[in-house]
Amino acid sequence: MKVLTSVVNNIDFIEIQYHTLKKYLKCDYEFIVFNDAKPFPDFTNGEDETIHKKINQKCIELGIKTIKVPNEHHKNMDCPVVRCAEAMNFMYNYMLKNIDEYLIIDSDMFLIDDLDMK
Repeated sequence: MKVLTSVVNNIDFIEIQYHTLKKYLKCDYEFIVFNDAKPFPDFTNGEDETIHKKINQKCIELGIKTIKVPNEHHKNMDCPVVRCAEAMNFMYNYMLKNIDEYLIIDSDMFLIDDLDMK
């Protein structure tokens, strides 16, 4: 089973998810972070182009697989709904190519009690 999340700008949530999954998810799983942070100044990262690297660094620190969401074409796109949809489609295509069972959680969602997916 794979647990997927897409992170745009809050690095702290990665660590919280990591620890709550480890504590409460009662099955074998792989946690994968899709890094949708922009490597350029943008309203989604508070004009901080280093967030993309910080997400990668946090995932390396925790031993979490990270996949970069291609988003350079978003430089001239102001619609967050389209941006989010494109990231979700990218994750969906990953799932189609990597058949498994999946749990998709938003980056600000955390387990608070035991969950057994068996």
